[in-house]
Amino acid sequence: MFIEPDAKVSEALRQIADFTYQRYDDEHWIRLFLNGADPWVIAQAKAYNLKLVTMEGKKSTEEINKYTKHYRGKIKIPNICDHFGVQCITTFDLLRTLRIGLG
Repeated sequence: MFIEPDAKVSEALRQIADFTYQRYDDEHWIRLFLNGADPWVIAQAKAYNLKLVTMEGKKSTEEINKYTKHYRGKIKIPNICDHFGVQCITTFDLLRTLRIGLG
């Protein structure tokens, strides 16, 4: 059911955590993101060049704090994936790729 993280995944997770602390402003959203499963899933995909499937929408533009120049607000999976070059698709994209119909 669960995959034990190895050194590659742990290193990817460290990079993701460093990025969030360096680029995001709000400690609440940073803690919420890093204490959940999202960074681990992204780290696994990054470490092994996998596609990540999520229904979470991407922020087309992220609000930036004009004083700190850091991003503000909720940290979204697709935005972090973009930064790390991880391909992120929706569940519907996956179903289309696998040619699974819903009808």
